[in-house]
Amino acid sequence: APGAPDLTLVDLPGLARVATEGQARDVPELTRRLAISYAAAPASLLLVVVACNADLATADALRLAAEADPDGSRTVGVLTKPDLMDPGTESGVEAILEGRVVRLPKHGYFVVRNRGQRQLETGADVDEARWFHDHAAFGALARTGRFGAAALAAYLADALTDAVAEGAPALRT
Repeated sequence: APGAPDLTLVDLPGLARVATEGQARDVPELTRRLAISYAAAPASLLLVVVACNADLATADALRLAAEADPDGSRTVGVLTKPDLMDPGTESGVEAILEGRVVRLPKHGYFVVRNRGQRQLETGADVDEARWFHDHAAFGALARTGRFGAAALAAYLADALTDAVAEGAPALRT
């Protein structure tokens, strides 16, 4: 609509570290420049996706987001693959959610569990909410409202509403 802010969702490729067979040698630099071009826009909300079993200190996407958004006000952390964590290491996720590892002061982190390759191939459904609820370590944490794709989607919908309200004050109700 005329006068309304533009909304675009861009799903960027992961930051390549090396070119694989058949790719141009500069693929790592190309993916980095592409990500920087979108992350630099002040109105962009950056969803940084990192596997739960990865070290946040070495996450390239988080480093890129920190360069584009030094105060972390536009960055949402999304931790994936909690089912691949070694048993007993789940407290690391709690430390991340509490901001004791890499702090994202405005938006913080969410944890999601998507279907695995075998589930995708067979069309099997995954009850993500039930998985978190029944998990020995994540069960209590899941009540924080930061677990599951539905919680992330609801949060992003609210963030979009806030951005639209800020960008178009006349639309406020």
